[in-house]
Order: sequence, then C-alpha cells, then structure tokens
Amino acid sequence: MPSSPEKPCRCPLTGILHRWNLPGGASPAAAVAPSAVFFLNGIGLDLEGFWEAIQTLDKAPANYPYWHGYHVALTVPGFENGKDRIPDSSFSMAEQGKQVAAFMAHFLAEHPAQEVILYGFSFGSDLSVEVLASLEASWPLVRVVLAEMNVHANSCFITSRITASFHAATSRGLARNQEAHKGFVSRVVKASSEGRLSATLMQDMAMYFRTIARKDWAQLAKSAAEVSADPEHRVARLLGITADRPDTCFDLVFSDPLDLRILRRRIETWGGRLGQIRIFDATAHEHFHHMSRMGILENLGGWLQDIGPDPTHPLARESPHPSGGA
Repeated sequence: MPSSPEKPCRCPLTGILHRWNLPGGASPAAAVAPSAVFFLNGIGLDLEGFWEAIQTLDKAPANYPYWHGYHVALTVPGFENGKDRIPDSSFSMAEQGKQVAAFMAHFLAEHPAQEVILYGFSFGSDLSVEVLASLEASWPLVRVVLAEMNVHANSCFITSRITASFHAATSRGLARNQEAHKGFVSRVVKASSEGRLSATLMQDMAMYFRTIARKDWAQLAKSAAEVSADPEHRVARLLGITADRPDTCFDLVFSDPLDLRILRRRIETWGGRLGQIRIFDATAHEHFHHMSRMGILENLGGWLQDIGPDPTHPLARESPHPSGGA
C-alpha cells in the first residue's frame, strides 16, 4: 500500500491536486485499505485547508473508526492558486462534482478501499450533492458527513458577499480580483462591527482572507452565485439522494442554531421517502472548527449529540433515523 506523497500530486485523469495520509500506517493484515475518506473544503480553500489536521490523525484516539484508511485532501477544480490553475478554466458546480467523482474513482482504482466516506465542509457540503449525483450506485459509499451545509438564504453569509464584491468590482479591469477581495474583507469586517460575528470567528476569517486572496475571483463568484441561488432546492436534492442510497448513512452537522432548526423542520415536513439521516448539534463550536483536528475527530467519530428530528412528529416516527455514534 503506497505511502503518503511528500508533495501534492496531480491526478492524471482530472488534474485534481491532492495529498493523502494513512493514520496508523498501512494495515499489515490486508492489501486493501479498510476505508478511504475524501475531504471537500470550503469555497476558495484548497487541499492545505485539511492537510494539517489530517496529518495529526496519526495521534487519534484508539476508538477512531478510520485507522489505516486513506484520508485524502483535494483541491476542488477552479480553487487552485494562480500558478496551479488550468488556463482559461471555469467550472459550474455540476462540472466540479463530476470531476471530483471521477477523481475519487481513479484514486480508488489505484488505492483500493473496502468502504468510502465523503466529508464535506461548507461549500464542500453543497458540492457533495453534485458529487453524489455523479457516483455510481454500486459504490461502497457507507457514510457522508456534511458539516455546515447551506440550507437557506441566510446560511450563505460568505458566498453572498463574495458574489456582491465581485460584481461591485466590474469596472476595475485587471485589478478586479484585488478589488473584489478588498470588497469582501470590508463586507465581513462591517458584519463583525455590527455584532454578527464573534471575535473567534473573525480570527479564523483572517486566515480565510489570506487564502482566497490568491484565487481566481471569477471562479469564486461563479461558484458563490450558484451556491446562494437556491439552497432549499439543494437540500431537497440531498434528501432524495438519501432515499436512493439506503445503505449509506448521512450525517448533517451544524454550528448555527438557526440552520439546525431549519434542517430539522425540513426533514419533519418532507413528503417523500428518506434514507438514514442523523443530525448533529455542533453549536458549541464556530464555523471553521470542522476543518480542525478536533472537528474531524468529533464528526467522523460520531462524538457529537445526535438530536434528530422532533420525536413527537409523525414523520419522524415513520422514517429511519438511527441514533448513536458512528
């Protein structure tokens, strides 16, 4: 079983940049890894966003469920730094999802695993819906963990401001990227001064500001506009997908209490079939916590409180919502 590369690799099929780690090393008892976890990051972030945390999983607790499994950090097409971008490339979310799905298939052909887990964060959770739509039904996809999925218009705090900032810089020509970045920072700082962001979250946003300054803002604005356009429809697509994959467990994790309530109510009022859905309360944490080592351990280890839908609701009693840890 190959060891983790020292530098990011570029997939020969899709061009996707990626790195991987095997916490605990390769299992001496099997030629095939027990699992492979693929991480999809927030808008404008790249594989480095998860890489530091993934490396530290070598010191995960003994009850961490994915020892000896591949943990793959990747850069979503279009979110590369300038020097790494494919010239003149621009991707819709559907195209990004197809590319990621093709990459996952190619990776697993070279590095087989018994089970597949998809971990999305923020935009990565939204993009996971597109990835799931492109994956073959026969895949051994046992679990999907979606942290901070955008479930309604107010969820789209970052993406709506990216879109507005890029459009406001229309007349800036070659300086449009720089002006859009400045406008985005200004909008977030204004929201912070109005008391809408905590001091801790603003510290994390400072890291985010530095990272997305190196990105193609035309691509960021394209992806941001698509995310913000109709998050409710995307949630509906996800709920339909859960019914089509009855052997896959879907874990939805939220740090925002309003997002948590809205998603619970959406499930309770859903009129169709549902698959295995669990809802986890992460309101003790900030948004970017889910990129950290502890956030990954909590979400993948199933160590958060599973609150599920309202147990008094008739649909909740009829639908399969298994409780407990992973």
